[in-house]
Amino acid sequence: MIFTYNLTPRSAEVGGGWRLHLIENATDVGGGIFLPHSSTTGSPPPPREGDDDDFDKAFANADAEAKLWLREHKLLTKQQCAKAYEIKATRTGWKGRLYKDGHVHAVLSGGPDSYEVLLHEISEFCDT
Repeated sequence: MIFTYNLTPRSAEVGGGWRLHLIENATDVGGGIFLPHSSTTGSPPPPREGDDDDFDKAFANADAEAKLWLREHKLLTKQQCAKAYEIKATRTGWKGRLYKDGHVHAVLSGGPDSYEVLLHEISEFCDT
């Protein structure tokens, strides 16, 4: 699964700010509008001279929300993948198995110093 996001600026006519698009496998799956001003009435005040700080804050809020979403989804993907591999110590080093669709997909093995290499291989497998 591929998770990403896109931030696009909104025109001043609709209140300015940023539109966040959360994207999963090239499909927009959600997001939100991040306005440059907080407002209790639901509509932002008209843009003023020197509102760059508010515009930057709106961007920072949208970007932070997107990065939180990415972390949550990548962690979920990693947890799902964690159920798809195992590493065991052997008398001569390490042995790992990668499972796909309930079957052994690959067997990895190496000497006593190969644990980090096995973890890297598993990480590569989980990222695909």
